[in-house]
Amino acid sequence: MKNPVSWFSQGALALTIGLVVSGLGLEARAQQDAASQEPPKQRLVWRGQVDGIVDLYVRGDTVRSVVRSGSRLKEDHFEFHSELPEKRVRVALWRIEGPGPIRVIQQPRRENHFTAVVQIWDRQPGFGQYEFNLTW
Repeated sequence: MKNPVSWFSQGALALTIGLVVSGLGLEARAQQDAASQEPPKQRLVWRGQVDGIVDLYVRGDTVRSVVRSGSRLKEDHFEFHSELPEKRVRVALWRIEGPGPIRVIQQPRRENHFTAVVQIWDRQPGFGQYEFNLTW
């Protein structure tokens, strides 16, 4: 007669492997689905080269940059698909490209005149190419 503990262990191992493999498939599918989705129509598309830390102040249909450290922006370009409204909204960041962190550090609200602030932190030496969508 086979050892029941050994038989149970083998069955549990096979079940665990099956769950992990199927979970990896679901995770890959979720990432593919998210990547293939278009961001909402209410958005800003921004791209440029950053060397250091820069804050981008987004208000209405304008973007103002403030370099906190490093060099001035190079080849920065932005395009609004609709302007950021003068009301409290929640903005979300869709990262497209960039070696360093990109994050929303302020949401639009009455106290900041409905301005969203995005910070880009390029930690590597030299300029890094960045691109993101900001949606609301």
